[in-house]
Amino acid sequence: AFTLDVVSAELPCGVSWLASMLLECEYPVWNPWGADMSAAWLRRGVREYQYHYPGDPWSRTIPALTTGRLFNFHRAPVTRFSHALPGQWTPAAHAILFVRDPRDALFSAWRRASRMGLVNDTFASWLQQSDPHWCVPRPIAYLLFLATWRHFFLRLKRPLLIVRFEETKLSAEHTFSAIRNHVGAEFAQTTSDQIERALSLSTFEHVQAIEREMLERKIFSSPVNTAGLPYEFRRHFDIETHQAVSCLAVRQTEISNGNSIYRLFGYDHPHANSTLQPCEIPIAPLWLLDCKEGLRRDLELAYLSAVQDFFNV
Repeated sequence: AFTLDVVSAELPCGVSWLASMLLECEYPVWNPWGADMSAAWLRRGVREYQYHYPGDPWSRTIPALTTGRLFNFHRAPVTRFSHALPGQWTPAAHAILFVRDPRDALFSAWRRASRMGLVNDTFASWLQQSDPHWCVPRPIAYLLFLATWRHFFLRLKRPLLIVRFEETKLSAEHTFSAIRNHVGAEFAQTTSDQIERALSLSTFEHVQAIEREMLERKIFSSPVNTAGLPYEFRRHFDIETHQAVSCLAVRQTEISNGNSIYRLFGYDHPHANSTLQPCEIPIAPLWLLDCKEGLRRDLELAYLSAVQDFFNV
């Protein structure tokens, strides 16, 4: 059973750093982000497993996942990494919400999709496309995703730690220490030597070097790892781009751009007045109908609280 949930939006946010840290410290990460990897883990002993996955596609984001590597896993924590919508499963005992400045997360997602040939739109037009789950433009969907998960964990009284991408770049060691303190006794078996080694093998530079070699061997045709820097938007955004990110939403007679959710997660808002047409925020998105039985009431209240966050000033 999972004992720790790590939730992040399906946008580049650096959360694979934590998956790498856990595996290097020999804590299991079985099926990251819903990928079925059961066939890749060969059991060799009571808690000893060998990883085998032809081509090692995961190693360019999680270096520890290399064919032939042996792990002697600790019993806990057992971590579930997920991009899932709230309510698709009952949360574990502890929770981490991994976030990144919305401007960086959205820009990085668009840049990656463009580089891979998945989109031909400009960044501004891509932002205005409606998210299929939330039925609002992408910037609003990202804010509602984060806020709904936050309220959902809190309503279920799960101890919650918010980890910001920018903090991992400022001090990965301090961030991992905060995560260990949040989870508690389950991390007691981790040694300082293990942590030091994990930190050195989980850096962006190490991951990028692995990917570069795979590109040279033609295993992949395009990279997924780019600069990996905090607040990249400051170097790329002009006034028009800030306005595009600062989408407006309307609820009855209220209009908002989500300023309070930016502040809630420790970010300054763009402070740009959008000239784009406001959109309606739905009273209840369709994914609420698919939530796990027994969680709907808490989930509905969490979503309504997230909407309220969006319109708070």
